[in-house]
Amino acid sequence: MIDEVTNTNDHQQSSCCEEIQSAYPQNCRLYITQSPLRIAYDMLCCWEMERLDNECQCEALAQLTWQVKVQAKKKQQMGMIDMQDVIERAENVPVYCNLQRRCKFQSASL
Repeated sequence: MIDEVTNTNDHQQSSCCEEIQSAYPQNCRLYITQSPLRIAYDMLCCWEMERLDNECQCEALAQLTWQVKVQAKKKQQMGMIDMQDVIERAENVPVYCNLQRRCKFQSASL
């Protein structure tokens, strides 16, 4: 029984990864990181999220948030980017876009 659940989750995660890669939600990345310009990307982000399967939306936002963190570390900009703000914006995307899913991230896991 446990193996069946694990296999289902692995398959779902794999299909989400493929779906996220093909959708490439770039506007959502810009929305969660660009404070003053965020409004320009809000509706485009919603459109990108609506194109994803409901089960993949939070995973996509988690991946985007993680990418922001990794890029900030590489560029030594961690002090310039408030990761808590990025996480809060990512969590609010489903609410703002009226999506069926709600996402909750922990900064330690990202």
